[in-house]
Amino acid sequence: MHIGQRIHEVMKEQGRTSVWLAEQLNTVRTNVYDIYHRSHIDTELLMRISNLLHHNFAQEIADEYNSQLPNKHKQSKE
Repeated sequence: MHIGQRIHEVMKEQGRTSVWLAEQLNTVRTNVYDIYHRSHIDTELLMRISNLLHHNFAQEIADEYNSQLPNKHKQSKE
């Protein structure tokens, strides 16, 4: 998962703009564009964005990780 692209997708789905996110994060729009291009993101920033968008990106990352585990590891977790 490319986290920056996923954040941008969720923003579009919710009808939010980059200007809105920049204002919420108390930053400038160019920094938001930088977030969209990131394949990795700081956990604290991801939590802030998740809270603002009411979207659990961490769970999406965990789900993707779990889907890539070999079957024997998946079964031991259940």
